Amino acid sequence: MIPRLPPVILALLGGASIYGIKYVLDKLEPKALGPPGSSAAAEQQMDRVLNYRRNVKRVGIAAAASGVIYAGYYMYELRQHRASPAIMMTENDRNEQKAFYEDQYREREKRFARERAEMKRLERERELSRKEQLDKEVSAMENMIKHESAS
Repeated sequence: MIPRLPPVILALLGGASIYGIKYVLDKLEPKALGPPGSSAAAEQQMDRVLNYRRNVKRVGIAAAASGVIYAGYYMYELRQHRASPAIMMTENDRNEQKAFYEDQYREREKRFARERAEMKRLERERELSRKEQLDKEVSAMENMIKHESAS
């Protein structure tokens, strides 16, 4: 994955590569002037070719090494940023979870409804016992009033 570079940097890289290639070709090109068949020129030319081949081999090794390093980094990134098992759920798993939580909440709601009904029943019983107590007190007072007025 090559990062996007700004156009200015791309232009600079393009220009540098063009002039670099021109420089290498100029160095490799045999000189047009000079004594024909001179062994010094041929020896110099052979050294240049050997140096060029050696440099090309080094660049190839460096490119291969950087490719291996990049592949390792890419694999590391894949490993680090993979989806976690909590995210990798199927639709069936989600439905089962949803049903479980709905059942859990439904059970809680049923329990609350039972508790409310029990509280209401207890409150009604208390109210009935209070009403009976008040009725007893009223009838006792009425009896007292009747006895006092009769006496």
